[in-house]
Parts: sequence; structure tokens; C-alpha cells
Amino acid sequence: MACSLHEVARIIGPEAAKNDLFPVINKLLHDKSDILIFIQKLFLDSRVKKGTIKNMAKFYEALHPTVREQYVDVFLEIQTQNQFNWRIREVISQQMDVLSVIFSDDTTFRIILPICFSLCRDDISIVRKTASKNIYQLFMKMYNSGNPLYKMTVVENIKAFAVLPKYSYRQVFLSMIEPLIQHMEIFEENFIDEFIEIGNDKTPNVRISLA
Repeated sequence: MACSLHEVARIIGPEAAKNDLFPVINKLLHDKSDILIFIQKLFLDSRVKKGTIKNMAKFYEALHPTVREQYVDVFLEIQTQNQFNWRIREVISQQMDVLSVIFSDDTTFRIILPICFSLCRDDISIVRKTASKNIYQLFMKMYNSGNPLYKMTVVENIKAFAVLPKYSYRQVFLSMIEPLIQHMEIFEENFIDEFIEIGNDKTPNVRISLA
């Protein structure tokens, strides 16, 4: 059931999803009743959570936009609560491309952007890799928002990865800018200097990633 809520939401429509399904999804994510303690010890509850979170972006997509905005904080809460569960963070990072386009510019800037860049700095390689490859939609939305602050923030956050001491973060930078090469004007205006500099990186793995 946890893995199918997004399909149910799509079928029944935004209003019914708001009234009938969101309370269910909240319960699946936060239920701490005594009845579930034994199951939680067997990790069944974490699998339910993963199944729910796996399709959370699609569930949000099925909601009416105004309702969607009201419940965006759930994703922030999930990430905070699962700081020791990298598999949940990976599942969230897989959905960043969808999450980046279904909310308003303001909500994307305040909530989704910080989550995404936090995942790009994750200690686990697969989480960083997945999040960085899904940042394109976020970048384009903020860059074309018409808000100078949003544009500057997303550009500077990406550029910062190019000069971080850990070589794995410099690889993240390359992963983030790879799809932007198709927008040569944007690429040359914002990232060409960092791109050229990384060509001389002292770490072979970074130069290989560049190649």
C-alpha cells in the first residue's frame, strides 16, 4: 500500500487525496504506536517508510498546488529524521528532479534547494552521485526564475563545489554541470573558469571525471 499511494492519489484526484490520503501517508511516516514496536525492531517499519518515501514526489504531484505547498515541510522533516539512514536519503535524492519543478519558486528556494545541496554533500557516495545528477531541473528553475537572488544562490552553490578540499566534492561539481554544457551560453557565463581550472586538478580521479 505504501508503494502505491501516489497512484491512488492520481486516480481519485487532488481534493480526495488531500482529505483521505495525506493523513494515511503521515501515519506511515510517523507512526510510533506500541503495536508497531516489535515490527520496527525487525525493520519492517523502515521498509514501509522507504516504500512511502519512494513515491512521495509523485504523490505530491497529484495534489492540488495550494495543498502541495502546505505539506512541503514533510520532506525536510524526513531528511532530518533519517540522517543516519543513507538509503532513505538516496530515495529522496532520486526524486529531486521532480521536486524541483512541482513547487513554487519561493518554496523551491526555501525548502528544496537546501535539501538538494545537502544531499550533494552527503557522506555516502551514491547519495551524492544521485543528487548531483538530478540537480539540473533545480538549476534551470532558479536560474530562469527572474529573481536575481535565486539565480545567484544556485550558481554560487554549484561553483562552491569546484574549490572544496575533498576531491569527491569536485567530482560532484562536474556531475552537476555536465547537463549544462548543452546550454553553452549559460555554461560559459557561469562555470567555464572552474571547469578549466579542474583540468589541472591534482587528483587523477577528478581529471578522469572531467575527461
